[in-house]
Amino acid sequence: MKFNSIVIGFFLVFCCVGVSCESTLDTYWEFVSDGETIYIGAVDTVLVQPALNKLRFRVAINADPKASKGLITANNTAISEEFPIVRTRKGKDTIDVDLTLEEREYVFNVILLDDIGNKSISKEVIGKVYGLKYRSELLNRRIETLWVTSKNAVIKFGGPVEGLLYSVIVYEDAKDSLLRKDLPNDTSELILESYKLGGKIRLSGFYRPVANALEDFESIPIMTSFPKLLKADKSLIKPLRLKGDASDDCVGSYENLLDDDESTVWHGCDGENDVSDQYPFVMSFDLGVYAKLGSLQVHPLVDCCEDRLPSSVQLWGIRELAESETISINGDDNGNGDASDIESWESEMRKKGWHKIHEAQGDLLHGVFEINVPETVLAYKYIRIAFLSALSDRYVASFSELTFLLREIDETN
Repeated sequence: MKFNSIVIGFFLVFCCVGVSCESTLDTYWEFVSDGETIYIGAVDTVLVQPALNKLRFRVAINADPKASKGLITANNTAISEEFPIVRTRKGKDTIDVDLTLEEREYVFNVILLDDIGNKSISKEVIGKVYGLKYRSELLNRRIETLWVTSKNAVIKFGGPVEGLLYSVIVYEDAKDSLLRKDLPNDTSELILESYKLGGKIRLSGFYRPVANALEDFESIPIMTSFPKLLKADKSLIKPLRLKGDASDDCVGSYENLLDDDESTVWHGCDGENDVSDQYPFVMSFDLGVYAKLGSLQVHPLVDCCEDRLPSSVQLWGIRELAESETISINGDDNGNGDASDIESWESEMRKKGWHKIHEAQGDLLHGVFEINVPETVLAYKYIRIAFLSALSDRYVASFSELTFLLREIDETN
């Protein structure tokens, strides 16, 4: 019995070993039947740098000489970009790959391959593409004021916005060339020595969405133009104070209207005995140059008395002043008479050689009364302004500034 038990035990062990060996061999042959999976060295790092509608991949290649190409794919997209590995030195190297892509965020996988299809372990990286949507959200600095004279153009800017690196202005100069100037954030005023009347101006700002971006991103530009009229040089303009002109013996003076300071004013008298500076009334000026007037602007007091601005104006011009003084628009030389007798005053003006340039109801824009003058044949040096009526029923006027805009200056005189 004991012998039989031993035999049976050996038999069972033999069977188990046989079955085990057979199972192991089957597994081995099953494993090697498709060949062994061979991996080549993976990329060390991948740096993703954005540009406009583009990403640059800086792929750090390991020293494995078998790697001959790489592959960039993006999850859930049809993006599959293969790139050759051309080493510039032995060992580790860096390959740059640029992809033009739609604006969005992507998850990329980067692998290396050899010539027979063996590949590396995948390297996952995230990249965000910036395009038109991002640009449309970028803000520009404002152009707050833009004045042009015969000497230069002066542009004043609002302050920079958050994240702005710098701005760039491109403009047309007097020779029809496009010039570019960088505008640092701490620059609030730009003086241009050469410009074209009515010429184009393009202003844009530059930003960086991330520190390692390939380029600065430009905002959607502001497009504007230089004025078509010159701002007359107020340092050349002199009040004439001709007979019949409004007086200076109340508040302020004519000079206050020519100092580019709206805190200083000219205020007409409000007395019954002197109506020479109550509507209608006249002011006369020497422009200092022979010029074709393009526009007249009358500025109100600061935060006050806009209704004292004119609503109707006549503009007269003469080239030489000899024997050009006239009676008051209100009647006699002392300002007494019928305030409605404007026709007699106009007749007297023409007899003394004055030419009526324009008469019109003006426009009140942003609190400033402006009257635009059509093209004239002659350029005048001396201008008379007849203020016929006020915006309200007021008789007394008060202004802070007069601005003469010129269509052109006659340099031959």
